[in-house]
Amino acid sequence: MESQKRKTENSKSFAEITAQFVQKDGERVYCRIEGNNKCTYIQSKYDAGNFIRHFRTRHTNLAKEHGLISEHQCWKASKKPRIIPKKSVPIDKQLLVDSAIKLVTYHHLPLSCFQWEGLRQLLDPLEAAVGIKLNRSNATVHIEQAASKIRTTMAIEMKTRLLCLMIDSASRLNHHVLGILVQFAVGDTIVTRTLGEKIYNYF
Repeated sequence: MESQKRKTENSKSFAEITAQFVQKDGERVYCRIEGNNKCTYIQSKYDAGNFIRHFRTRHTNLAKEHGLISEHQCWKASKKPRIIPKKSVPIDKQLLVDSAIKLVTYHHLPLSCFQWEGLRQLLDPLEAAVGIKLNRSNATVHIEQAASKIRTTMAIEMKTRLLCLMIDSASRLNHHVLGILVQFAVGDTIVTRTLGEKIYNYF
């Protein structure tokens, strides 16, 4: 019982410390433990426990300095340090940006996914390697730029051609998809392009 009480008190203490190093803007909460805007970690809804884990894993030295890591945790971490080996990975800026765009446009993840702690653990080392930073704001810019290039390319290839407009719909697993497509001939080949797509959920 006494042990549980101490655990609760420590949790409250960590939460109170954590609250000093976050900045709230409406429902969004930003990491400010470094005292600047270098860290891009954001929560759409404040969760002190997730911020504590973020501070401990991404800002370990500052977390120790401000008492967010107990002596037992420091001892445990120093006893079994984790060494991550460096490996060569074939990736460049364009591939990373294209993958980020597909996460939102093809796999339908929300733009807030770029603040998910699990995804950030994968993205941070890749971003550092290619010299780019992906977040909710600039991901929107990359998507808009890619969409603009696609529209320009489609307009050029469809110019002066006879077009067949198609409206297609399908339902599967509580989802209804409505698509607007266009077909045209290029030599002996029929080319299909998707102009727009809308997914509806129903229960």
